[in-house]
Amino acid sequence: ISKLEKFDIYKIFVDKTNNQSVVLELQSIGIPVEGISFSNNNKHDMIRNATKLIVTEKLVMPKISTLKSQRQKKLVEELCIQLSEQEYGHETSKPKLSHPSGRHDDLLWALCLALYGLEIQPPSEPIVMGFDYSDYQP
Repeated sequence: ISKLEKFDIYKIFVDKTNNQSVVLELQSIGIPVEGISFSNNNKHDMIRNATKLIVTEKLVMPKISTLKSQRQKKLVEELCIQLSEQEYGHETSKPKLSHPSGRHDDLLWALCLALYGLEIQPPSEPIVMGFDYSDYQP
């Protein structure tokens, strides 16, 4: 059973802003993928969507203390940090999202892309997921 089937993945959304090659490579090996170009407008939409889902408890983040795997704890801790570090710059008439210099926001945007994909193409059934460390084994 493939990982796409195991996790019931019907499409993967990836950032194609500066490079379309990831989309083309995934398509060439048969992975259903859609590239999203990041703009200020859709970044705002993605952050609003993620925030709405967290506030309404439709997206529930795991409590770090309940995670057994150190790897999972690190990932959740880093994601929470990245969520809290997003800033709106007001240097122009259109506020721009950014993260502090020297920091990363890849986990945040991976989550936002997945949630954005669910917003654009909602599943027919609610998604409830829990992961076990064995899910990450090859």
